[in-house]
Amino acid sequence: MSEITSIQEQALSAEHPLAFFCNGYGDNFLNLPALRALVRLFDGRLTLVCRQGPDLFCFDDLGVNRRITLDARFNGEDYQFDAVAAAAEIGQCDLFLSLVPWSSSSLSNLLEAWGGIVSIGFFENYTRRLRLDYDKPSADLAFDIVRSLRPDYQLHDFLEPLRYPTERQQDVHEIFSMLEPGAKTLSVHMDTRTHKLWNENRWVESLDAFLDMHPNFVVLLVGRPECVFDTEQLRNAGRVIPCYGLSLSSSCCLVAESDLFIGIDSCMLHVADMARVPGVGLFGPTNAKEFGFYIGPHIMIQADGSMEKIEVDMVTEALNQLVALPAQSVTWWAN
Repeated sequence: MSEITSIQEQALSAEHPLAFFCNGYGDNFLNLPALRALVRLFDGRLTLVCRQGPDLFCFDDLGVNRRITLDARFNGEDYQFDAVAAAAEIGQCDLFLSLVPWSSSSLSNLLEAWGGIVSIGFFENYTRRLRLDYDKPSADLAFDIVRSLRPDYQLHDFLEPLRYPTERQQDVHEIFSMLEPGAKTLSVHMDTRTHKLWNENRWVESLDAFLDMHPNFVVLLVGRPECVFDTEQLRNAGRVIPCYGLSLSSSCCLVAESDLFIGIDSCMLHVADMARVPGVGLFGPTNAKEFGFYIGPHIMIQADGSMEKIEVDMVTEALNQLVALPAQSVTWWAN
């Protein structure tokens, strides 16, 4: 029996398996298919350890045995948390599965709390170390943990859209009920970390150009309340609705029920993707292949390093093409 086969058999027989995932909002959505597969694999025995946050609604229907949340703080490179307190709350554990593409002293200390148990992850301190391959989509990388246990499991079998609480769906339906009959919706998400932002003046030009050409569309602006976009800059301001006051889950639901989406590398892009909403994604310093659309129809615009290389005309053309041919999936390069 090979060492890998032995590890696999021990892992599958675990009585107290643990899946560790702690990362940003959008990463939760990208890793959801892998977590769904692990829940099915371990049939109600899986404990999920994750970070506290308003995005955890996406895990509500997982069917894990327990969900333990950490007060984890991001320091720019990894997450730190109280490993001793976490281990005490978790209790028994005989299999540790880490889906995160980072390592930290806190995570190492948590793993060591159970001595020499079987563990699978992307770094050298795991019993089985998997290749950390940034050239594949993030969702596919996380699914490598599943494949290490069950090679016959397929990612595409776990890509169902997110489910939203009834009250959040009601919030969105109330907004849509106020629109003119027959109106179509373009949800727009502009805010993220500074280095991934696109110039506000270019947003104005591209949205106005799109609305000029498509009088049946209205724009729904989603994002953080502190990052409000000044709609008065738009000549089509009457067809632009700020939706910044919604909860994160309501904002996600709004995006999922829109006719079209455009945004930067962000959690809302992944929400649109999982809902199969045709979308345009803008990428500069991050890699569209790793963090872009994976499921739904799309046009991704990839600049080499800087968002400044993405021009208004290219964005407007991408939106127009997606209206005309909503089933396409392609990446454009901004020079």
